[in-house]
Amino acid sequence: MALSFFISAEKAKNRFEELKEDMGLNAYNLLGTKIAECIIEEADGKNNDPDRKGHFNHHPVKNNQYSARFSIISTL
Repeated sequence: MALSFFISAEKAKNRFEELKEDMGLNAYNLLGTKIAECIIEEADGKNNDPDRKGHFNHHPVKNNQYSARFSIISTL
């Protein structure tokens, strides 16, 4: 299992806009309406290298509790 992340809010917004062009308003239903941030530490798991669009996969360690560490920073 992997969690999908971006290296910046700007990269996340750019990718969402690309996907929205293909998916239309359904993108909001499938992908959500907000951008949140969280600091991922080395002990949290393993990350893939970011791709050219700033996306990377994070493979968390078992039972990691991220929910308290996320903050919503903007809406899409």
